Amino acid sequence: MSKKIISVLLALVMVLAIGTVALVSVSADLASLPEKPDNTKRYFFYMPDQWLDNDYAETAGIYWWEGTDAHSAWPGIEANKADHHGVYYYDVPSDVTKIIWNNLVDGGREPSLPIYQAAVQTVNVSSEYYDPGDSDVYPDGIPEEEGFDGMIYVTDCAQKSYDPFGGKLTYGGEWYYYYGDGEYGTAKNKADAEVVYSDPAFNLDEYVTDPGDGQPTGEPTAAPTEAPTAEPTEAPTAEPTEAPTAAPTAAPTVEPTEVPTASPTEAPSNTVITVGGKDYPAQVGDTLTYTVDVTAARLFENIQAVVNYDPEKLELQLITSDDPDVADWEVQGPEYCKNLDGVIFNAGIAGTVKFNASKVAGYNFKTEANLITLTFVVKEDAASEIAISIEEMTIKGGNDSYFTNGQPAITEGITVTETLTGNTVPVEPPTQEPTEKPTEAPTAAPTEKPTAAPTEKPTAAPTAKPTDAPVDPTKTPTAVVDPTSDSNAPASSTTGGTGAPNTGAAAYIYVVVAVLAMAACAVVVLRKRVNG
Repeated sequence: MSKKIISVLLALVMVLAIGTVALVSVSADLASLPEKPDNTKRYFFYMPDQWLDNDYAETAGIYWWEGTDAHSAWPGIEANKADHHGVYYYDVPSDVTKIIWNNLVDGGREPSLPIYQAAVQTVNVSSEYYDPGDSDVYPDGIPEEEGFDGMIYVTDCAQKSYDPFGGKLTYGGEWYYYYGDGEYGTAKNKADAEVVYSDPAFNLDEYVTDPGDGQPTGEPTAAPTEAPTAEPTEAPTAEPTEAPTAAPTAAPTVEPTEVPTASPTEAPSNTVITVGGKDYPAQVGDTLTYTVDVTAARLFENIQAVVNYDPEKLELQLITSDDPDVADWEVQGPEYCKNLDGVIFNAGIAGTVKFNASKVAGYNFKTEANLITLTFVVKEDAASEIAISIEEMTIKGGNDSYFTNGQPAITEGITVTETLTGNTVPVEPPTQEPTEKPTEAPTAAPTEKPTAAPTEKPTAAPTAKPTDAPVDPTKTPTAVVDPTSDSNAPASSTTGGTGAPNTGAAAYIYVVVAVLAMAACAVVVLRKRVNG
């Protein structure tokens, strides 16, 4: 009997032991995780199941590019599994200010490969703290002394944006206080939280990684098709026909019809490249150099940008690597972005050139310096455009940015200048060329003929004193010019209603003639009286 009792007791002990192990494994909490090392912050991440829905991803990854233990290669390192399905964590050095969560897949740079679309990531996530007003979820901010240590980053499928470098969509999200077992909220203590979230439901359709979704087009054909045709064809024909009609028509007809047609209508043709708001005429086969220069009053620690062009009309000229162990982009980056240390260059997608760079010490562009230089060959006789879009440009030592999400954030102290050089100049002169030449020609030729006769005689007549020699009163008014008059144009003295001069020597001539005539009459009368 005693043996049976002992056997039953042993069986009960085993059942209780198994139950206890099962209970512990099911209700594992944050306390079961390893202790956090000194000088680190523990960040959690709730990764969508869809990020693992491919043949390449198996777990979550984390990447940071500045601070202690910064990673030299994408996509970083593997994150640790936490206490709940889909929850990962990693202990990051305290001096790291930005991180990227991903599914630990390096998609490469060839869009046609399946692995390219399998790689998914968040945006650049700030891992410091929130100032008041930085976040709608935390309007009062999160103090710097607390930061996001122990909090969880949850992605939001609605916060998607196009990554011009990676060629895919990236996803934003928000930090929440993590309570363990997959639960999180906006209050530091779970008991104070108005809503406690758990197991977020992710919509698979929203996590599309098609690089075309949301990709900026740059509108390469809108601007150039209107500007080049309007300027050269209207300006030359309007000016020459109006200006010459005011003056004699014989001389000016040759000059205005030849000059305007040579410059505006032949050079631009249909090939106009729009860069930086200016139109540059070109010809098929021309080699053109596109440059972007930047002046920034403050150092910036990272930049991410894309240059868009039309590959059907322009052919990008690129160098290639002579070393089979060195990829083309590794030699292209330093060649085309000479002032960006550690630049990553991607021209693998036709129509775009993407590049990014980061540097803890910051990039100094306080004096204008070149950001990127590219060379193109014109392939087609049609309008086109080359334009840069700076997606991110973060100022060193803070949360300020010159550009963020493709939009200017701080406009003061930053200038971006785009230019195009080569066999072309901006189409600015045509509007002035036709209007200046016709106006000069008509005035030069006509003024010689009408003024030739008056200018020779009037200049000779005033030099002789009117009282020194007799003057025929019938011819004097049309030849004499008043030397005291302010006008040097002889025509002004012959346009009066009577044609008679009004001032100066001419008046004296009339007086003398009148006196002589009166004297002659008096002599005749006196003679008649005497003889009578």
